[in-house]
Amino acid sequence: MPASPTPYPRTTLCSSRYGQRRARVAAARIGAALWWLLSGAAPAGWADDSLWQSLMGGRPDLFLRYRFEYADDARPGLKQAYASTLRSAVGYRTGTFHDVSLYVQIQDVRVVGNDRLFNDGSNRVSDRAVITDAESTEIQQYYLRYGGLPRTVLTLGRQEITHRQGPLQRFVGDVAWRQHLQSFDAARLVSLAIPHTLLDYSYIWNVNRIFGEDNPLPDAADFRSNSHLLNLQYSGWADLKPEGYAYLLEFTSPAARHFSTATVGLRAQGDRGIGPGLRLGYAGEFAHQRDYSNNPNAL
Repeated sequence: MPASPTPYPRTTLCSSRYGQRRARVAAARIGAALWWLLSGAAPAGWADDSLWQSLMGGRPDLFLRYRFEYADDARPGLKQAYASTLRSAVGYRTGTFHDVSLYVQIQDVRVVGNDRLFNDGSNRVSDRAVITDAESTEIQQYYLRYGGLPRTVLTLGRQEITHRQGPLQRFVGDVAWRQHLQSFDAARLVSLAIPHTLLDYSYIWNVNRIFGEDNPLPDAADFRSNSHLLNLQYSGWADLKPEGYAYLLEFTSPAARHFSTATVGLRAQGDRGIGPGLRLGYAGEFAHQRDYSNNPNAL
């Protein structure tokens, strides 16, 4: 998904009613998922001690990352920027009950020190270069995961989606370079049911972008989406791993329509030994991208 790194040179500070509403909706969805698991909405016999043990016997996680970034923008009137920030993410994954588990993660980004030394896109600091790590607290992930099918996992809700490890996330990823990681409101199926084959399909209806919930610019916080991601990988050959993909990205709001694209591509990578303790890695890729759906521009 596009991260839109284009700087925002001048912004105004305003309250994000939509962001607050989204937080309430997210909390309501988490509550609904818990209610479904704990109440009679679940099949008979589920709301018992083993369900309680699954909920309480889960695993918490904590991620802390301090970051210092310096930016020097040569445009007239902009001073150098210095951003000292801390990203904290705390999550909880329940145990599995009837092949279903729940995960919730809250993300917080705070400035450590002076918050007037950079333009974060929403803090009214217009005489400094842009570093898009704005302060905010939001629900980064919340999803239900079902693993009851053979070698297949279904995930429904807000989640981080990557098809490759960084820094190779050319088309789809969580933009882990920034403090606000990108996540997706999506339904995702990942299957290894076919021998040596990974099938990964996602339908995405919203992209939670890297600029924070309180950014006042249109579509900075979210992209409304009607997008499909398909990725296939084959691992049956020792020296070569082919990959094919099709990404049909449709963004529905007027300010984001020019990001609607269709991309299809092929990639092959591998490695082989060329001597004692030495291996040669190789990779090649070809992709074709064009305008898609409601994009007003011809690509």
